[in-house]
Amino acid sequence: MSEPLVTESSATEPPTLTRRSSLSLLGTAAAGVVGAGLLPAAGAGAMNPAAPTAARPVARRRRRKGRRPRDRGLQYESYLEPVDPPVTKPPTQPEPETPTEPETPAEPETPTEPETPTEPETPTEPETPTEPETPTEPETPTEPETPTEPETSGPRDALGLTAQDRVVAGRFSCGLTAALAAEVAAAGGGPAWFEQQVALTIPDAGADVADWWPQLHGDPVTLWGRQIAETESGHEVASLAVSREMVRRISSPTQVHEAMAEFWQNHLHVPATGDNYFMWRADYGEMIRRHALGRFDQMLAEAVLHPAMLIYLSAGVSTKTRPNENLGRELLELHTVGVGNHGEDDVKSCARVLTGYRIDMGKTWQPSYRPTDHWTGAVQVLDFRHANTSPAGEPVAQALLAHLARHPLTARRIATKLVRWFVADEPSEALVAHLASVYLAHDTEIVPVLRALVGSAELAASAGKKLRDPGQDVVAMHRVLGTTFRPPTAPRPAAQVIRQQASTIGMAPHQWPTPDGPPLTAGPWATPGRALASFRVHWAAANQYSPSDDVTYRSVAEWLPRLPMTVRAVVDHLSRELLVAETPEGLLDVVCWLTGSGPEEVVTANHRLVSRYWGQVLGTFLDHPSRFWR
Repeated sequence: MSEPLVTESSATEPPTLTRRSSLSLLGTAAAGVVGAGLLPAAGAGAMNPAAPTAARPVARRRRRKGRRPRDRGLQYESYLEPVDPPVTKPPTQPEPETPTEPETPAEPETPTEPETPTEPETPTEPETPTEPETPTEPETPTEPETPTEPETSGPRDALGLTAQDRVVAGRFSCGLTAALAAEVAAAGGGPAWFEQQVALTIPDAGADVADWWPQLHGDPVTLWGRQIAETESGHEVASLAVSREMVRRISSPTQVHEAMAEFWQNHLHVPATGDNYFMWRADYGEMIRRHALGRFDQMLAEAVLHPAMLIYLSAGVSTKTRPNENLGRELLELHTVGVGNHGEDDVKSCARVLTGYRIDMGKTWQPSYRPTDHWTGAVQVLDFRHANTSPAGEPVAQALLAHLARHPLTARRIATKLVRWFVADEPSEALVAHLASVYLAHDTEIVPVLRALVGSAELAASAGKKLRDPGQDVVAMHRVLGTTFRPPTAPRPAAQVIRQQASTIGMAPHQWPTPDGPPLTAGPWATPGRALASFRVHWAAANQYSPSDDVTYRSVAEWLPRLPMTVRAVVDHLSRELLVAETPEGLLDVVCWLTGSGPEEVVTANHRLVSRYWGQVLGTFLDHPSRFWR
């Protein structure tokens, strides 16, 4: 016989949670995630544990037969659904206003709907009236905040944050926590906190966080020799660089810097894999971090000519007789002006300009410049022209990179990606144009562009529009759990397990295999398989069985320092800690159902909520739909 989901020994005893019933609790989150567009409604409905207990085993058996194949052939367009509610809600509010009009003929006007054409214009361009004002204001760093303040400075919630504060802190950090919310409130709000962050951040911010692996500072010859001797593979070394990045994002106090280091490593993407540039990948990441809040022209020049990039895109073996076009093509298509804005002749000229930069492959792995390998002759890349007569072609390459960094098409591409990453999958044209103009006006400086983005009305209105990818999911989870990572001593230390957790959900950071970098939109991650994988990872961490080595979790006494408390008070407290919000509707009922408790029942250290169901309670909060969005 199949194992029952919940068994009851008596009418007075609480339900006994079996493994099947534990997994069925994932349906609680799945049902809620439907509203967020992460799961199709039919799939979540089959997993909903709200049905009578006796029917659950049968429902699960039918679901198992019906869910094969799990993800194949489905059209995952539901990720767009969360974007629609803000659009459809405004039209519902004007409708009640129609009867309030003193004109009784408003009723006959309803069939003709003279105001209906205006309503679609309102949602599609809600911020268009504010956008023309923003670019016209001469003082870009401060003026963008002025028009948005009246719109976003509404009532503060129980944690002292406005809607704008929440979005700014959530997008420009690696996960909002109760401690970060207090920090933002103390700073005076999201924009003020942002200014504190960029003022405190130094070029090597976070460099000492989780710097536990000496091989990440090893010389290329030694690292290559260890791989040849099968002492330590290149994949293992590259994976350590990812683990270090993830622990930094969890633990570092300079959260704006961490968020931008992630963005730029995705834009100037070099995968952290075991390919033959692995010995340079950690150094490449450190270089990006130094420029993350600096100037794009300087970052672009160092990134394109870095040994990791030269090896990855085969430019390190490019010569004047055999120019390799890989790097030249990706420089134009991905790093600067974008696809469709250049021709093949531009790619060829770009590749010729970059000849001469060599890597001593298979020997020292060191970079050098060989004038004898540089192609000479006139070159033209878009509107850049140079005679290029000298074999010492470094000045030509530097001039080309500087020109591309300042190109208006590059400004638009970077602005578009910033809006798509921080605001919404479908970027506002007005905001993109404004950010591009700020970028050009400040000569590729990054902070002024971010400041304009932080002060935009579009960002303030974008709550619930950005889905976390697998790596962000794991990082944000450990941030709210308050997980403390220790230097590795065990074979499977926690700092390395978190990378595997991200891979389990879908993909770890910096593992995207192609030069275009990981997706900026929700589509690839908005699948039932991803949701269920997230649930499993959440519950493993909530129950403290993965990761388990070289890690410290918060104790129950740290979570609930003021016992005894009622179940309602416990849920309210955990909502502020784990969801950083007031208790969502229905969550108290779920916890009561799970623990067999009443809302006003008193919880002590020996209460079953603590002694038997604590991990499941934490997992229920981690699986809440709001936790999937940043």
